[in-house]
Amino acid sequence: MMQNKVDVRGAPLSTAPATTTVINVPVETVVPDHVVWSLFNTIFLNWFCLGFVAFVYSVKARDRKMVGDLTGAQSFASTARCLNIWALVLGLLLTIISIVLLGMAYAAAYGGPVTGHAGERPLPLGAPAGRPGPLLARRLRPERPSPLLRVHRLACMQPTSIKCHVCDSL
Repeated sequence: MMQNKVDVRGAPLSTAPATTTVINVPVETVVPDHVVWSLFNTIFLNWFCLGFVAFVYSVKARDRKMVGDLTGAQSFASTARCLNIWALVLGLLLTIISIVLLGMAYAAAYGGPVTGHAGERPLPLGAPAGRPGPLLARRLRPERPSPLLRVHRLACMQPTSIKCHVCDSL
């Protein structure tokens, strides 16, 4: 093992007391101004204009930080952060709700692959598709019956045992 030796040289050469100098280096506090987040909320999720108001407070926070007013910058940045959180949460919720409502309205108006035609019960799995539903049949039916259809109706009124394929009556 190696041992270190320390040389002791004795008393200092000068009898004057040692002086120390302390230099205070100002620590630059970082104040986030949330400008990018506010700009995103302004462009994409601007329900109730919260994104725009957050953007205004973010710019005010950046201006205060440039001037050197850190307390004012922190105040504006805190307000911008709160508004950004509300804009994001409300924007996502309202966007999801509006997509669901639009999907439901579209399905009710035009029918979907699950329900068939609007106003009908869904067909069981594997059941053959028959006549069009009542709403579609009403759309396909002419406003004024043609003369041939009038003759057909008169003929179907006669008692017969043959089922009519046009109006499904016996």
